[in-house]
Amino acid sequence: MLGFEEAADGSDEFDPLAELSRQEEALAGAAEAGRLRLLLAAESVGALIAREIAAAGLPCAPTSTIVF
Repeated sequence: MLGFEEAADGSDEFDPLAELSRQEEALAGAAEAGRLRLLLAAESVGALIAREIAAAGLPCAPTSTIVF
């Protein structure tokens, strides 16, 4: 996807459903789940914005390592 995903077990395969499960487990055990949920949502929105910018053909910084 964005070039920086890595599976938790170190393999090259990224499983979005497994990642969602890990995030939901972290939320269930978090002392302040609402704040963590907000952080997860903000990171997701940031990734979507970055993808839309790249799809529109806007240039990235020359030091950017994001690969689509």
